[in-house]
Amino acid sequence: MGDAWASRILLEEMGLRVIAQWSGDGSIAELENTPKAKLNVLHCYRSMNYISRHMEEKYGIPWVEYNFFGPSKIEASLREIASHFDDKIKEGGGTSDCEVQAVDAGGD
Repeated sequence: MGDAWASRILLEEMGLRVIAQWSGDGSIAELENTPKAKLNVLHCYRSMNYISRHMEEKYGIPWVEYNFFGPSKIEASLREIASHFDDKIKEGGGTSDCEVQAVDAGGD
């Protein structure tokens, strides 16, 4: 398991539905869902930014880079991600029907 699984747990706890995860153990079915995402979140900017830029141009899906290393970085990243969604997510108050794509190039 890579960093994407820990990230996915945090994103789901804040009320987001992760529809795809681009990690070594991702599935074709998840990859097919990627054009439906409301936001791409990147853990490894160097390897995934070109795909996210393409998806932003083609599908209008914004993207953000996140950093979950350390409490202050986690808090700042979660706030940045939440800023792209409704008030329910921004306030940390439960599930929203928003979709997010966790994009991660990390390994084990």
